[in-house]
Amino acid sequence: MDTYLSRDNFKCFKGYLAICVFIHHLFQFTGLFWDTFIGYPMYLLGHFAVILFLFASGFGLGSSVLAKPESYIKEFPKKRLLPYYVTYLFFVALYVIYEFKWGSGITGSLLLRSLFYGGTYISFGWYLQLTLVLYIVFYLIFRLFKKTGVRLFCLWLFVVLFMGISFMIYPPESNYIYVFAFVVGISLAYLKNRIVEFLSRHPYMAFIFMTACFCIFTIVRVLILFRLKEQIYGSRAYGLLYLCAMIISDTFLIFMIVTLLCVINRLAPNVIDNPVSRFLGRYSLEMYAVQGLVLRVLNGVIKNPYAYILGCGCVVIVSAVILNKAVAFMTARIKTV
Repeated sequence: MDTYLSRDNFKCFKGYLAICVFIHHLFQFTGLFWDTFIGYPMYLLGHFAVILFLFASGFGLGSSVLAKPESYIKEFPKKRLLPYYVTYLFFVALYVIYEFKWGSGITGSLLLRSLFYGGTYISFGWYLQLTLVLYIVFYLIFRLFKKTGVRLFCLWLFVVLFMGISFMIYPPESNYIYVFAFVVGISLAYLKNRIVEFLSRHPYMAFIFMTACFCIFTIVRVLILFRLKEQIYGSRAYGLLYLCAMIISDTFLIFMIVTLLCVINRLAPNVIDNPVSRFLGRYSLEMYAVQGLVLRVLNGVIKNPYAYILGCGCVVIVSAVILNKAVAFMTARIKTV
């Protein structure tokens, strides 16, 4: 009954999230439906998908630690961190080549920041940089401390400090908001058995309750933004109010998805784990990394917006499969060193 919270199921779930992010970016590039009633929901779709991406990543790491407590942490730099960084640098190189040949050129400061954090040539690459930072923090904390309670405390302390410092520098809607979802994922991995036990008794009521809370707090969040936008960006107090509303809304989103996975597992388990979702989940990282390049290259080449959407979708998927093979070849050499 706990298969809906398995690592494999979450990999399949990431496939659906990859499509959501792609739809969001298509919406940004084409401007379709912006002036309709689905305009802002399309904008929020990308935000929610990234929240769930980081939650799924954190849950997967937490589950891996529980499965192999010491060996996983010891091998994490070689088996997970370094391959991820090499993959990231591979895509940085692709975008740098594009910028050098056909873009606006290369600057030393952005190239330097692209190597780690604070800006990157990869379109939408802030997510990849943020994930890299979270991987490093995760490894350092879990390597230095052995007790679960201390590890989780340190992770949440990092979240509070990171978000607090970032809030003083950037507006509430900046990318630092996403870090908490990663630690929520790790924390819930340790509570997996209790979650499964509770949802086995009350799956539908839990789903209805979490969905209602998510909808209510999302509406509150949107109302705060639209009615107090100037105050949010001009006052720390209003900015903090909006930040708290986002965190509460996104937390209930995570809980809603967990309960939804339980309900789907009972009613139609093949909806999550199927050949299509497994395919998309396998190439989700490459799809995310390459889509900005594809959207930019084809923008202006294909004039019809609907043909543009279809063309970008096909090119992104084909490119992701090819690039996955290239990345796998490189990372395989690293893992055997």
